[in-house]
Amino acid sequence: MTTILLADDDEAMRILLEGVLAGEHYRVVLADNGYEAIKQCLAATPDLLLLDGHIPNEESAATLQFIHCLEPGLPVILFTRGPHSDQGAAGTVDAFLEKPLDLALLLQTIKQLLEESTAERFARRMDPEFLRLREETPGPLPFDPIVNR
Repeated sequence: MTTILLADDDEAMRILLEGVLAGEHYRVVLADNGYEAIKQCLAATPDLLLLDGHIPNEESAATLQFIHCLEPGLPVILFTRGPHSDQGAAGTVDAFLEKPLDLALLLQTIKQLLEESTAERFARRMDPEFLRLREETPGPLPFDPIVNR
């Protein structure tokens, strides 16, 4: 079963999203702050992270960077209460959604990210110049078997 780590300080939002995601047959692990999100990431090895951009006890950017070190290929959806800034999140966030969440869009985004391979995710996050050079390099690179698992 696919596991989603949901980190949000708003209890009502956690309850709502847990119900919606469970209804879609996802296993949901909850955290109400950055510290708990990191602990749950270590314990539950999630397949996707839903992260509130304003969680307490740790800045969301610091939490995100730490989790990214633990699970660099983990798909991340960051949601905020207003316009977002990707400052501090570059290369680690796959989608930004604004609260109030459009649940249909959220579920569609989750499905797309879970279907994407780790290699595709890393490529999308990378610098366009690196991608151009990679396309010009014939054959697999030595790390391709690791990244494509």
